Amino acid sequence: MPEITRAQAGGKIMGFAPTPDHSEQTINFGGFDIGVALTKDRRSGRVMAERGYGLIIQKGDNEFIVAGADASVVFIPDSPGPAMAGFEYIYEGEYIDGK
Repeated sequence: MPEITRAQAGGKIMGFAPTPDHSEQTINFGGFDIGVALTKDRRSGRVMAERGYGLIIQKGDNEFIVAGADASVVFIPDSPGPAMAGFEYIYEGEYIDGK
């Protein structure tokens, strides 16, 4: 909760909720066009869930926390340079006592 309230106070948080009718969304946030889509089966392309959801918190330059379910997220820089951005670290699990 402290991460969320700090991000809200600083305008550094965005939510997303793709649905079958709007299965792909682009959010301009923190220097990136962030593509969000419902999770799909990689072989058939079939959407795997009726609804996805999540939030993105910008912690600093090029540093984000993404939390959610049933959605994929892609970061595309909105500045000159490389066309795509990669993830240096991905941690999956729970947020407990701010960690």
